[in-house]
Amino acid sequence: MKAACKRIFILALLHLSVLHVEAQIDCSKGTILFKEDFGGNDPADPVRPTANLLGNKTTYKFDNNPNDNVNDGEYALMKQLAPFPQFGWVNFDDHTYEKNLEKGYFMLVNASYTAGQFYETTISDLCINSKLYFSVWIGNLMLTGGIEPDLRFEIYETSNPSNRLAQYDTETVPPNNSNGWGKWVQHGFTFTTPSSSIILKLFNKAPGGSGNDLVLDDIEVRFCAPPILLSSPQSVYEIAGCDSVKLSGSYSEDPLETTFGNDLIGRWEYSTTGDINNTAGWSPVSGTEKNSSNGYIQLDNYVTQSGYYRFVAADITRINTYKCRAMSDVINVTVKKYCRIEVNPHIRIRN
Repeated sequence: MKAACKRIFILALLHLSVLHVEAQIDCSKGTILFKEDFGGNDPADPVRPTANLLGNKTTYKFDNNPNDNVNDGEYALMKQLAPFPQFGWVNFDDHTYEKNLEKGYFMLVNASYTAGQFYETTISDLCINSKLYFSVWIGNLMLTGGIEPDLRFEIYETSNPSNRLAQYDTETVPPNNSNGWGKWVQHGFTFTTPSSSIILKLFNKAPGGSGNDLVLDDIEVRFCAPPILLSSPQSVYEIAGCDSVKLSGSYSEDPLETTFGNDLIGRWEYSTTGDINNTAGWSPVSGTEKNSSNGYIQLDNYVTQSGYYRFVAADITRINTYKCRAMSDVINVTVKKYCRIEVNPHIRIRN
């Protein structure tokens, strides 16, 4: 599951309780540094996997029976949830690939009767003192009524796991559906990290029982920087084997909040998998690096090779530090293995 955030949650609906956390700003379009989309991105993947893809990231029991109900204190991964009238649950599909029932898993949680932690992950190689945006997409499974989900983010320092750096409460998530289909809502907050490695935990604050059943998707951490603009909103291109496609990206410093300063460097990068969590999987595209001294940089890339591409920008000291740069969304280019041949009717070939 992978896509850029499309909505900004209204501040008046949120309650923020933090230690050393700044006032919330719009960083929802910043650079993705970490993304938990729960997998299932290949149409060939089963609708509901029997393998526990989360491992020890959750304390809940994994329900590996695709024909079974998900009971209290259990979770499952799936591409689509058909309605469960006996539970009062509505339909849900994956958030990353909304309306595409063949791709992407989300996490379904039937909350335990006892409130407590249900998800944990470690995020490393961060830039100290960088401003980050943490977010998750949540849906209430109930058609109406019932106990409403109520979640908490907590952030701890990896080197000192008892040192809680920040806390954020979503407050209750009411039922939100239309024509039997549930709707996703994003919750998030900004935070300046004093450490290069942190532990992100999600807690269920409400008790289980009648309600408190929810779905989660696209847990993200973003670097708060102006977004890189791409010349086309396309994420997938198909070109003939003899042609090329022009990719163009640009970055501009925010005049009110400096991220890198006026002296910028930008380049295109390539990956065979497009995995943003795999630092070693990306390499610079030869001949695409460019410098600028006015706080704005624009750069083209003419592509003839299948794969995944993105545009990155930073200052000279941070361009090679993976999680300290501005990075565009990933573009997937597919090259068809044929050439277009133009025939001149005035030329004849004799035997």
